[in-house]
Amino acid sequence: MKTTLLILATLVALTGCTKQKGCTDAQSLNYNSDAEVNDGSCAYLSGTYLMTEQCDVQDKFNVTIPENGVTFTIQNFAHIFPVVTAYRIRTAIVIDSQTVKDTDNNSWTVSGYGSISADGKTLTLNYTLDGYSCSASGNK
Repeated sequence: MKTTLLILATLVALTGCTKQKGCTDAQSLNYNSDAEVNDGSCAYLSGTYLMTEQCDVQDKFNVTIPENGVTFTIQNFAHIFPVVTAYRIRTAIVIDSQTVKDTDNNSWTVSGYGSISADGKTLTLNYTLDGYSCSASGNK
């Protein structure tokens, strides 16, 4: 009888100590808030998107989001700005207000937001350049 109780108590104690495994990185697509142990399954949006701007002109530029990247730079943004800094929160993109210089060394204020589609194939940006509203969209 004592042996049976000891075995049952041991089983209950061992079962209660099992920690749930899953992705513990809140920036990933498959974040599991219940997971206590990161099992390496985290999935991230990354890749290069060829963007087409819908503004006064239809410039093209690339946006590259690195694997596991939260903060990233947009190179050749709107075709005249060498670098604009942005960050990602899961599938949302944020371009905080910042002053950037164009290729002629003129200063502009840029800010905006965007989103990546759930399948990770499409990126959409909405932004202002010194009060001019623009948007751009693109695919991998």
